[in-house]
Amino acid sequence: MIGLAGGRAIFLATGVTDLRRGFAGLYALILDHLGQEPSSRAVFAFCNRRRDTVKLFCFDQGGVWLCAKRLEQGTFRWPGAGTRTVQLTAADLHLLLSGVDPARTRLRRWWAPVTAGVLETHSTPTPWSLARLSRTRAGTYLRAAMSTASHAATAATAAAPDAVAALQARVRDLEGENQRLTLRVRDLQQQLWGRKAERGLAVASTSGALSLFDDAMTAAAPAGAAPGRTGPRATTGTRPGPKPLDPRLPRELIALPDPPTSARRCALTGAALVPGFREQLEVLARRPAVYYVKRFERTVWVSPTKTAPLATPWPADVLPRARMHVSVLAHVAAAHYAEHLPFYRLEQQLARTGVTLARSTQVALMTQLDALVAPLVAHLKAQVLGSGYVHLDATPVDVCDPQRPGRVREATLWAYRARSGDPAVEGLVWFEYQASKSPAHPRAVLADYRGVLQTDGAVGLDALGAPGAVTHLGCWAHARRRFVQALRLGDARAGPYLAQCDRLFRLDARARRIVATQPAHAPRVATWRARFSVPLVEALVTRAAADGLTLPPKSALGHAVGYLLAQRAPLTRCVTTPGARLDNNAVENAIRPVKLGAKNWLFVGHPEAGPRLPNLFTLVENARQAGVDIERYLADLLTNLPSHSVRRLGEWLPTAWQQRERHRPPASTG
Repeated sequence: MIGLAGGRAIFLATGVTDLRRGFAGLYALILDHLGQEPSSRAVFAFCNRRRDTVKLFCFDQGGVWLCAKRLEQGTFRWPGAGTRTVQLTAADLHLLLSGVDPARTRLRRWWAPVTAGVLETHSTPTPWSLARLSRTRAGTYLRAAMSTASHAATAATAAAPDAVAALQARVRDLEGENQRLTLRVRDLQQQLWGRKAERGLAVASTSGALSLFDDAMTAAAPAGAAPGRTGPRATTGTRPGPKPLDPRLPRELIALPDPPTSARRCALTGAALVPGFREQLEVLARRPAVYYVKRFERTVWVSPTKTAPLATPWPADVLPRARMHVSVLAHVAAAHYAEHLPFYRLEQQLARTGVTLARSTQVALMTQLDALVAPLVAHLKAQVLGSGYVHLDATPVDVCDPQRPGRVREATLWAYRARSGDPAVEGLVWFEYQASKSPAHPRAVLADYRGVLQTDGAVGLDALGAPGAVTHLGCWAHARRRFVQALRLGDARAGPYLAQCDRLFRLDARARRIVATQPAHAPRVATWRARFSVPLVEALVTRAAADGLTLPPKSALGHAVGYLLAQRAPLTRCVTTPGARLDNNAVENAIRPVKLGAKNWLFVGHPEAGPRLPNLFTLVENARQAGVDIERYLADLLTNLPSHSVRRLGEWLPTAWQQRERHRPPASTG
């Protein structure tokens, strides 16, 4: 409750105040206009324009009081705006709220002690008039003064606990603010100069947090299997120094001439030297790229009657209108989308070899490539969405804004990655370009999808797909990342959370290693998760629910705990859904090359080029994951895809093409 006794100062804001202001508005008014500290336990009084309503604002131990009184008839006697504030006593405020004008009241003459040894009068007499008092009156006054001083001391003693409690509360507030600012500074320092990798952090683990279900799974583990690695990678024992050159590279033999005969004599005896052994030195060399012109000639057969002419078709590996061979087209696509070279930099590299290929020409070639591979990209999309398990994530890309020259706007690249038991479909990636990050775009794509969808818990992604048709999974890597950030900022309370998250990942990794070596144990993974992983997740959520009641919500640990609690349902499904992964890292790994390229080409030159970007990145990223030669793959694809049946497009997926290339007989050199 608000007590006006106990040394509270009372300030009256003169003039008119807009009483529609609430807590925040009056707080700012006290701080900026009145020049006072709102949290100083003082009482601040405000009046409206009609002067029929008064509001009192006051800080108390438990928070802020905001009281109001409105008159049914009449007005308050409120001072004008001559000065910003007027300081009152508790009696003056009581009179004011009772309808009395304190300025028109008159106090009778009386004296009261103010400080030790000093007496003050509220009327014309001065302290020197005490000397003219009789001894009796002086004694009476001194007894009254001592009684007044005793009552003042008693009131001060009673108010002392309130003052101490207020100071302690103020200290706690300042300590919390200091801790918040310290964590913020550490966060900014980490972003600027800190280590980006999340491994190698010292985690304060709880009792038994690092144990893996060794007793239960030792029998299931293979005899020669190594225990889970928790420390740094072991060295392979290879000797340092230059590695041998690839034996598949072509060799050119260069025989060095022997020294002259006169020099082949012993320096001591003068006897002739004899051949001892042959010494070899292999060095890596490079020839500049060779660009040449292929001239194709054909005879066009015409009829004297002016009918349609007849001629042999141009080869399938040339683009007649662009006057380019598919090898050049494949090189430009691989350099831009795989090696992330901007078009202007590729133009400069080609100029050093004597080839002029303007940026506009390169863009036109990529437009033709996009049109040629459109059927295969559509087939990839159907394969990914038909897999039954899709990883989904988004990344922003900058696009030039034609309406604002020199400015860019943010678009979004959505990535879908498939997981499947079919090796031909496992790991396929499909990218989609959209002008915004609205979840309406993936919602339209996944309208008919049935299966598992794993995301990072972004806003709106938990409602994708038809109700009951999609099982939404979360990402434990994102949950763990937030605890890593809190631990880096010095909050040791994040250590137990991080230790439990690491244990959860080790449990899953060990189960996958056992299944990889002994596939017969695959049905037991669900049993292992129900026995070990599910209780661990429940313990994490219970701990987070308890800590979330006391943690500041804007702190790093508060953010981590809040994310864990908000995602408890999809995170729990990661360990209860058969075949589910704990994280969404698979699709993030597919997005990483795109972000690496964005650091080189910086932005997309025009919004019309945006849809072309995901199509070509889809081809290049799938080829990169399959480990194929991207340039050879694109050249072969451009040569044969136009004449290939659309019913057999799966034969041109990178994995299928790689298997076909392995069984293709080597080309004859004769």
